[in-house]
Amino acid sequence: MSLDKLRCVLPTPSEPIDVGTEEDWLVVEQEVGFAFPDDFKEYTKVYGRGEIGEYLTVLNPFTPNTIYNLLADAPYILDMHRELASEFEEDNICPFPLYPEPDGLFPWAKTRGNEYLFWLTAGPPDMWPVVVSALGFDEQLRRFEMGMTDFLWAWIGGTLNYRGFPANLECLNTFTVYRDGAS
Repeated sequence: MSLDKLRCVLPTPSEPIDVGTEEDWLVVEQEVGFAFPDDFKEYTKVYGRGEIGEYLTVLNPFTPNTIYNLLADAPYILDMHRELASEFEEDNICPFPLYPEPDGLFPWAKTRGNEYLFWLTAGPPDMWPVVVSALGFDEQLRRFEMGMTDFLWAWIGGTLNYRGFPANLECLNTFTVYRDGAS
């Protein structure tokens, strides 16, 4: 896990919101039917609800804002990808199963560039790789053999080899807390 490395390149908010408690996590995990990776839980505790680099939002299971709520947005994201996969079945644009299928993709973030970030839920949660989907599907879904915080650290640090994400933005290493009414 690289939350400590991530904290070196992405300052933490002084007052994170919607961080949840241990009891809250038990309820959320019971609702989705699996345990989340530890780095996601730790990230949520440290950063809460907000946006990285004015570009990427990690979905949060505890926010009342349904636009950023993991439990509210995940079904929409999954349905959208199911529909696209069905519509373009011959192109095999989604070579992975989608949750709740076994070992299916489950979304954890979205970007202003219409990319969606998933875990491939095969194996132990702390070993789940990241899969990035661009809604334009100008390239196939891309799998990264790293967890969530390693992925974020690589992106912010400029070592992520993925042309779909902006690099070298002045605001890349900023975290903006979404307060009520913020977008």
